[in-house]
Amino acid sequence: MEQAPKPIRRVRFGEFEVDFHERSLYRQGLKIKINERPLQVLSVLVARRGEIVRREEFQQAIWPSNANVNFDPNLNTALTTLRHALDDSPRNPVFIKTVPRRGYRFIAPVIPIDVDCASIRFVPPLPMTSPKEAKEDAAASPKHPTLMQRFILIFRLLLLI
Repeated sequence: MEQAPKPIRRVRFGEFEVDFHERSLYRQGLKIKINERPLQVLSVLVARRGEIVRREEFQQAIWPSNANVNFDPNLNTALTTLRHALDDSPRNPVFIKTVPRRGYRFIAPVIPIDVDCASIRFVPPLPMTSPKEAKEDAAASPKHPTLMQRFILIFRLLLLI
């Protein structure tokens, strides 16, 4: 008898971690304030990563059928808020790609996190730049961690202990 797969509670992508159970988004271990709708949009995109999610599918998944809501502006606002929280750009996407006249696709690699093995407070140090700046600074970035990155790593290790 096969067991049903456990739903993914936590995932990591880029420098972000999401705990869908706690409804929390973290960037390099620091909690980011985000509303419920953008987080729900993110959960649909992550669950179907790599696939195109049509606007109608967001509506079915997030907004109840009996709700009297102007759906299009609400989805647009949720996507804009989510992109802002992820420091993502529709013109140069790192996480959420707009597929014209078709929908949206989550394009970043997603790593499910085992609840027993991972701590949401500890995320390996990453460059302290936005995705846009990361491409520009790739050639100029030092190969060794900066003083700030070392400080953050030590702080996180102390929290872990």
